[in-house]
Amino acid sequence: TTTDTVFYFDSGIPNSDYCFVLKAIANDEVKTSLSNISCIYLHQPPAPAFNYLQTATVLGDNEVEVRIHQDLTGKISNFRLERALDNVVSNFEEIANTSSSSNPVVFNDLDVETTNQLYYYRVIVEDSCGRPTLTSNVGKTILLNVSEDASTLTNFLQWDSYKQWNGNLTGYKVYRSVNGVFNPNPIAVLPPNKLFYNDDISDFVGSFTEGEFCYYVEAMESLNTYGLQETSFSNVDCAKQDPILYIPNALIIGGVNNTWKPIVSLLDYETYNVRIYNRFSEIVFESTDANEEWNGSHKKNGKLVQQGLYIYQITYQKSDGNFEEVRGHITLIR
Repeated sequence: TTTDTVFYFDSGIPNSDYCFVLKAIANDEVKTSLSNISCIYLHQPPAPAFNYLQTATVLGDNEVEVRIHQDLTGKISNFRLERALDNVVSNFEEIANTSSSSNPVVFNDLDVETTNQLYYYRVIVEDSCGRPTLTSNVGKTILLNVSEDASTLTNFLQWDSYKQWNGNLTGYKVYRSVNGVFNPNPIAVLPPNKLFYNDDISDFVGSFTEGEFCYYVEAMESLNTYGLQETSFSNVDCAKQDPILYIPNALIIGGVNNTWKPIVSLLDYETYNVRIYNRFSEIVFESTDANEEWNGSHKKNGKLVQQGLYIYQITYQKSDGNFEEVRGHITLIR
């Protein structure tokens, strides 16, 4: 129009020459006037050739780390991290962005609950002009669930497979903690098509092992076309086995059972307490050491107590944090 003095040309081809001339036309469409000619070379740095999400891995109950392998020869202005609860394209939402120019590009998602939910991630890169140009593969975290079976003294682990690497998924390693400490060596190495494991913990009965067993799973990748060999860790989940107690009901001084000691397993030994009372409600024996035996002597003077019936009281804390109390009687014969 006669009032326009600006024109935007937005359909050019990168790395091409363009020349422009302005032609003014009078109302009678007969008289015209040409401007000077102005030329420009439309230059655009090379776009990235690839955008690879190399892994999505759980770092804690409220943290997932996503690592991106980028094309350092391409010009990238921005990375947009998107997350979804499923693999439906329309459900992905942007949660972070960065203009990092290093390898790998690292995102840490702190708005997650990895013990209850698995997450899908993808990254969109923008070229030097800020236009979306490449969408990465989707990375899915591993969700581990653990349940205990007190009748068989086993803990059952089940998890979702990791997706999706450029290389092959070669298998899973299973790690276990005992008394709150993870062994750096896996208790099992499984093929990629096995997404469960049954852990027999019966060997821990009778040892000073508490009743909580925690686990995590590590997925492993073969060497891929980018020269990378990644891993992905699941969340940590725990099984809580009920304590096992065997309490003798007799003490025979000079006989086969000449000492008395409860046999306890899978409880919090730091909270263990045992007391033995006589018929006058007087404490004749007390200990917080699960290995200490009662030989029938009185705690005050060390002399053997009289033959008869005595009451024991055992208190301890289970792996779920609740306290339990067990009472019963002992027959002492001398």
